[in-house]
Amino acid sequence: MRLAAQAKMGYYPTPQSVTPIITRYLERSRHGLIRVLDPCAGEGTAVEEIAAHLEAESYGIEIDHRRGAKAKEVLTRCLVTDYQDTKISHGAFSLLYLNPPYDWAAREEEIDKSERYER
Repeated sequence: MRLAAQAKMGYYPTPQSVTPIITRYLERSRHGLIRVLDPCAGEGTAVEEIAAHLEAESYGIEIDHRRGAKAKEVLTRCLVTDYQDTKISHGAFSLLYLNPPYDWAAREEEIDKSERYER
């Protein structure tokens, strides 16, 4: 990661103008409890808006303590830890909202092709 991205711990929140566009494509397909998970929740604003649109419970995981504290204020539940340290049961969530930190993998040699981490 570039130094600026490292300082932000790879934090690039979903722009506020994008979340309403996403919600336009989402609708409930059944009655009952729906849970939405964002494993890179940041401050929880995007997943909270999506969950509110779906009348769902909102869950998040955030590695940064300051952002995680803010997410805890707006989400049904938020863990402040690395998502790799969690265990999630199969079928526990109806929707996964994923906007991970993006970066390029370092090349070993000049002829190697750089790959995106999120793939």
